[in-house]
Amino acid sequence: MNPAGDIAMKSATLVLEKSKITAPQPQSSPSNCVLDLWEQGIERYAHCAAAVARLIVAEPALVSGFADPAAVESALRAALSRNLTGGKTSSPAFWFSATAQFMVLTARPSDAVAIYRQGLDHLKTACGHNHAETHTLAQEMERLLRLLGREEEACAIGHELRVKPLMAQDDEGSMLALRGNAYDAFAAGRYAEAEAIYRHLLARNFEPAGTHCHLARVLLALGRDADARDEVIRAWDAYTGDETYIAVRILYLKALLAALGGENVSGPLTAIEQNLLNQPETRRTWLIEPILERVQSMLTPKTYAQFARLSRIISGGAMD
Repeated sequence: MNPAGDIAMKSATLVLEKSKITAPQPQSSPSNCVLDLWEQGIERYAHCAAAVARLIVAEPALVSGFADPAAVESALRAALSRNLTGGKTSSPAFWFSATAQFMVLTARPSDAVAIYRQGLDHLKTACGHNHAETHTLAQEMERLLRLLGREEEACAIGHELRVKPLMAQDDEGSMLALRGNAYDAFAAGRYAEAEAIYRHLLARNFEPAGTHCHLARVLLALGRDADARDEVIRAWDAYTGDETYIAVRILYLKALLAALGGENVSGPLTAIEQNLLNQPETRRTWLIEPILERVQSMLTPKTYAQFARLSRIISGGAMD
């Protein structure tokens, strides 16, 4: 047992003895607290242990052996096995997750990944790819893989279980969900994934003005300025005047690309700011910081400051 795990086990035992942890509801999802705290460091492992204790206390037979890590693992695996063979426990996803999180706690993240994989294989067969429990377990596994630096594996899981099923649908709800996945990928720096989703949406003519604008932002983040410029032109051509905030974003990206080309953009930036002043409904949260960080060295300090200030206003900041 590593020192952090030893602290965790002692803490969890104390938590159980004082009965301050209540059993989760039969269908509740395991906490992500273990991964949170494993990422943050040893000093918070006591709290991490309490999260695991909350999972384990759902099965009274586990409590007596909790001071012995090997006994806990054996009991967790037994509970999981009983569940898979028809016994009564909370749910397969619950026990796969509890077992995996216990392995994270005891500094065996690779073993945890193996348990998550086993759980996903089981749930995809028993419940289907789109079942809530399948998605919950997949999200936990994705997060652990990213903490381990295994980004490609994490992306593959997310694509198979969240993105791919949605791409097979043509209804508006699926398209909106895909757009949300594209935004999440962009925000996490997974630009290739975001680009693929936006191109899929454009192939189905989903909200073309906004989607071309989103794609232009991704391409700017990738350093593909010429392609981004083409998307900005397409966004403006597709704009129908219905959503004024989209126009502001298109004009902002157009001005930014012009500035990168060495043009004087004081006039266009002033026009955008005047638009924001006259139409406050155009001001909505917009993630543009990754692009500004990438191009900062390519702009004069004054021009960069103008774009940074305007981006804050677009996202609802004060017009100083």
